[in-house]
Amino acid sequence: MYASIFFLTCLSVDRYVSLTSSSLFWRRHQHRARRVVCACSWVLAAAIPFLEVAHMQLVNTGEPVCIFMAPFETYDKWAMAVSFATTTIGFLIPFPIIAVFNVLTARFLKRTKPESRKHCLLIYAYIVVFLISWLPFHVVLTLLTLDSNHIALHCTFAHFLYFFYDIIDCFTLLHCVINPILYNFLSKNFRSKLISAVVKYIPKDQGGQKGAGNSSSTTQHSIVIAKDNSPP
Repeated sequence: MYASIFFLTCLSVDRYVSLTSSSLFWRRHQHRARRVVCACSWVLAAAIPFLEVAHMQLVNTGEPVCIFMAPFETYDKWAMAVSFATTTIGFLIPFPIIAVFNVLTARFLKRTKPESRKHCLLIYAYIVVFLISWLPFHVVLTLLTLDSNHIALHCTFAHFLYFFYDIIDCFTLLHCVINPILYNFLSKNFRSKLISAVVKYIPKDQGGQKGAGNSSSTTQHSIVIAKDNSPP
């Protein structure tokens, strides 16, 4: 979860800086900076869950289940800490960064390239999809954590939240499926490179049919790529 969110946040910042920065220092060191940021993101994504994993225990209730089992005396405090850390690190910090830098990127494109309306709409879609995917999860998680100790939820509503939590948890993970579509497959440049890569590794006849057959095949492939690269 954290790795996906961290990389989306870094991507939003990187896209804006790459578009607007004319610094020679950035151009020379951008690849090294990206490697460092990627490494730090992976380390953070691996380290942060230890707060919760440290108190996970395997319980056999008919079938093995991992349950958060903090010390009984301080269970409420541990649950609160894990919940608020998840919401803060996974939503409250990254979402404003993603929203601000994507809006700035869209405004820059609109100002410099008035014809890039589709790109602007796609950038705004990044923000909306992230919000829809993660906001319900964090709202439900916070309400369930506060229930009984800090706020008193109606019994029926609490049962609904516990039932809804399993559904929203699965729905949230769909964000990982939507991301490649939004960030890659809707990009003409990516589709063009994908087609070129597929064509490159398509098996070709190595026998005596190298003449007209291969020439025709290569021509057809070239037409496909040319069509994809042609302006709309």
